[in-house]
Amino acid sequence: MRISLRPELAKFVEEKVRAGHFPDADPVVNGALDAMRVQEASTAEDIEALRKELAEAVAQADRGEFVEFDAKSIIAEGRAELRRRRG
Repeated sequence: MRISLRPELAKFVEEKVRAGHFPDADPVVNGALDAMRVQEASTAEDIEALRKELAEAVAQADRGEFVEFDAKSIIAEGRAELRRRRG
């Protein structure tokens, strides 16, 4: 299969490879097509279900039903758990 990319897309692919995100152009294009396939597979029901879940999460946050955290506390908890497991 032969594929021709518009110049701006070819530049984007080259930048991803040059930055070390991908070894060559193939995984860049394959990743983009996988993302497109997933997006197209999303149905209206999937989107509506996600909207309902998000609305409930917002309502919970509005009621104060959440716990604040930051990366440092999560890392500290993880390290403490590792210490507990190691004895």
